[in-house]
Amino acid sequence: MRIYLSGNMTPDADYYDSWTADLALDLDDTDFVCSSSMLKDPSDGKYIVNHDLARLTRCDMVVANLSVTDKNFHLTGLIVEVYEAYKQNKPVYTFFDDVGDYIPSDQGLSPWIQQFVTRHFNSYSDLIDFIRFEDNV
Repeated sequence: MRIYLSGNMTPDADYYDSWTADLALDLDDTDFVCSSSMLKDPSDGKYIVNHDLARLTRCDMVVANLSVTDKNFHLTGLIVEVYEAYKQNKPVYTFFDDVGDYIPSDQGLSPWIQQFVTRHFNSYSDLIDFIRFEDNV
């Protein structure tokens, strides 16, 4: 099963890189393959968007981190990715990162996100347990 990993990448991708690497490691002994964005150069936005949406299309589910390091950071790409997954009938699992100095994004609490979420988790560990032991997609 392929999982598309969605989350905030501004002002830089360090936080995104950290949690996506952790998730890949935490699911390493399962049959999951994680697909995270590898394109960090914002100079060609159209290419990045098309590339990421093409990868999302090839995945079976979306995991979206609704946490940010600063309330001023937006989840613009995540919002589109969640909606695209919903339109493609893919499960969308969201979570709030409960480790470190991360806070829930106000955008992540919006009905425009929550309407398209299959299931939300209040912690990273609850999400991992669900994917590993309960998800029957």
